[in-house]
Amino acid sequence: MTCSDSPVRWWCWDGLVPTLRAVDVPPRRWTGWEVTYDNDLERNKRAARRLADLPALRPALDALRALGADWADRLGYPVEDDPLLHGGGLHVTGPGGYLTTHLDYDRHPHRPVWRKALNVIAFLHPEWRASWGGDLYLADPLGVPVQCFRPEPGRVVAFECTDLSYHGVLPTAPDAAERVSLAASMLAPAGPQNTRQRALFIPNRGGRPAVG
Repeated sequence: MTCSDSPVRWWCWDGLVPTLRAVDVPPRRWTGWEVTYDNDLERNKRAARRLADLPALRPALDALRALGADWADRLGYPVEDDPLLHGGGLHVTGPGGYLTTHLDYDRHPHRPVWRKALNVIAFLHPEWRASWGGDLYLADPLGVPVQCFRPEPGRVVAFECTDLSYHGVLPTAPDAAERVSLAASMLAPAGPQNTRQRALFIPNRGGRPAVG
């Protein structure tokens, strides 16, 4: 495991979760996709939270949730898993896809006594080449990437959610395979200062991030 507190606290494990076979990734025509994105903020991406319909994901989800017992010690305050997987679940990004710089929701829109405290993201595609791009990045408040993580198969990245947790996904190459990730959240009790119930996007001003 590697970790740092710049620009926010983050942790990275390699080989922590089992990857999927290409045949286990639901095709675009699958009726279980809850939403697809193809706009200037999120390009060529589809998402689903009905993980019970995807038994091949169970080992990876169990591995993510097994980390949960230690998060209170790492963070220094009590947290619990989000059973609704709001904003999480299975995410598949096709060639040329990306996610621009943003902050996630703060106060949970469906469980308003809770706030989002931690993002945990696992990369499940069976193969990834550096030339395919698609790095997850953490950015500063101007949108300049500060820390970048290649989506290596089996890698898990977690980062604390604060008002400085700007992040996004760099574009994948036109010849890239599908980028497959599984995202979960840990929640903590919300306070009166936790008001944002939707993602907040900002311009990406470029820069040269460190690559992990």
